[in-house]
Amino acid sequence: SHSGMVNVSAPTNRILVTGAAGFIGSHLCDALVSAGKHVVGVDDFNPYYEPGLKRKNIEGLVRHPGFNLIEKDMNSMGQDELDALIGECG
Repeated sequence: SHSGMVNVSAPTNRILVTGAAGFIGSHLCDALVSAGKHVVGVDDFNPYYEPGLKRKNIEGLVRHPGFNLIEKDMNSMGQDELDALIGECG
């Protein structure tokens, strides 16, 4: 059964983090990158949470070779685009 938890020791190439620039997401990405993981972070920078603050949250991450940022609203992605993104992450 699926517990809803991510096993970060699973043999995947990349870890997908949604809401990557928010408070929790950015700290999670920091921790994963610091642990040597490659992270694909997705965030749409919507105005619900101040976009400038979100950009500040990830300013160090975006320069790290183990982090890739995708600025997109996952709700607007088509099924093929979602499947490709998920497939890229292992």
